[in-house]
Amino acid sequence: AAWYIAPVINIWFNWLNYMPIPKGINQVGKALIMMLADQTIGATVITIGFFYAFELFQRIIPPYGLFTGSFLSAGLQSTKNNLWLTLVANWYCWPVINFVNFLWIPLQYRVLFSNTAAVFWNMFLSSVANRKV
Repeated sequence: AAWYIAPVINIWFNWLNYMPIPKGINQVGKALIMMLADQTIGATVITIGFFYAFELFQRIIPPYGLFTGSFLSAGLQSTKNNLWLTLVANWYCWPVINFVNFLWIPLQYRVLFSNTAAVFWNMFLSSVANRKV
């Protein structure tokens, strides 16, 4: 997950930091707008990407062997089975964490802060990605 999530989050946080915000919005408002964009667009796209990346790595890292089956069809199935459950769980913890992140943490430390907060989230994500439906 780290091979996928950390680089994507870095790009995403940089984009959020420089996305157009209407003039006159204070720092709290900017953090709120960034959090809302993160929890709608970002959470959905990054989570779907995670399921595909997980299926790809399952096929290229032992014990599964090299390229056993299509990771694309497996990623689609994993997304269909797990996206809603994962997004709902995401909305229980990440809005507050990322609001704090966007409001008080300097840009260069946001990925570190997020990855620290993600230790337990990644355990949950791994259990969801590995569950048999």
